[in-house]
Amino acid sequence: MGYRAVLVVMIFMIKSVCKVSSVGKEGCHPDDLKALEDFKARITYDDSHRLKTWTGVNCSKWEGISRDNITGRVTEISLPGPITKGGAPAQTTMVGELSPSLHLLSSLRVLDFIGNLTKLKSLNLNGNQISGPIPESLGNRTSLTFLDLRSNNISGAIPEPISENLINLETLFLGSNFLTGPLPENIGNMQKLVDVDLSNNKIQGGIPNSIGNLKYMTRILLNSNLLTGIIPSSFGNLQKLGVLALGHNQLEGTIPSSLGNMPSLRNLELSWNNLSGRIPSTFGRLAKLMWLSIDHNMIEGPLPESFGNLTGLSRLDLSYNQINSVLPEPFAKIGYLFVLMLQNNQFTGTISQTFLNLKNLRELNLSNNLLSGQIPFRKPLIDFPPSSYSGNRGLCGVPLGPCSISPSPAYYPEPETMGFSF
Repeated sequence: MGYRAVLVVMIFMIKSVCKVSSVGKEGCHPDDLKALEDFKARITYDDSHRLKTWTGVNCSKWEGISRDNITGRVTEISLPGPITKGGAPAQTTMVGELSPSLHLLSSLRVLDFIGNLTKLKSLNLNGNQISGPIPESLGNRTSLTFLDLRSNNISGAIPEPISENLINLETLFLGSNFLTGPLPENIGNMQKLVDVDLSNNKIQGGIPNSIGNLKYMTRILLNSNLLTGIIPSSFGNLQKLGVLALGHNQLEGTIPSSLGNMPSLRNLELSWNNLSGRIPSTFGRLAKLMWLSIDHNMIEGPLPESFGNLTGLSRLDLSYNQINSVLPEPFAKIGYLFVLMLQNNQFTGTISQTFLNLKNLRELNLSNNLLSGQIPFRKPLIDFPPSSYSGNRGLCGVPLGPCSISPSPAYYPEPETMGFSF
């Protein structure tokens, strides 16, 4: 019985393999077929008549479609506008909109029909395997309001026609590709832009000052590139900007005080650059700021007293800088602080009792500074591991070793017993 059972299983497996092989040669993967049929259904005009060949289930016979010889998955859609008719060049046109089902083409590498869609408003090809440069003809689609080419293998520079002609564009997502070259100098012409993601590329050069013209912008992600130069002060013009991410670049110079003029800013990420100087006192105006990361720079000097105004701050990371001042008490006013990272600086002084006010603190690192004295023996400070305080030669108490001058832990009564509350 065992032999017969094994034989039945083997026959079933052989039939299954043959079925898959047959589909691979003559059929079309169900996801690819749906994506292509949906695409065809949304094209309302095609004077080249190429889409008339898109019938049946064998998409390998459809004009403009190429597939992988092994997997059978669609790798290329090529429907360019210029064609040859009767030996003479001709310009054809397709009118319609792109189907959101195109994301089902998970093996797509080449897409060549953009120049044909004269009234295209939205293009979403996020998360495919499209390679090569962005076609310049895309810049002629002046009706385009949404462009998402994130997470592909696109290379080359951002074509100038994109910033010159796409004046109606509101969303520009090109993040997580292999883009090089500079940011367009005239990016400020795209004045309807609201959301930009160019992160995780290899974009070089400076940030154009014209970026300050984008008055409707709510989010700018330029992090993880090769940007150099200074942070333009024109960022301060962006009154609606909520997120500004410039981290993991090679920016230098001081942090412009104009960044404190953005009343809507919630997240400011400047980490891993070559920034120097002091943190501007104008940062105290950022009443909505929740996340501030300036770690891994060369920031110096004392922190501004205005930091105490940032009462909504939940994460503050100033680690790996050269800040040389007494550990400031204004942090104690930030009751919603969850993460406080100040390690690898030159902070001096003691950890004052006011730090006990940080009731919501979940992550703390004060290591590798010049702090001294006894760690207040009360929550939340005693809940953190020794690594949160190590590297401060004058610091002692739980969770570090005992203080030689005070063998018993210091006791701080609860605020209510002292006649006041925080």
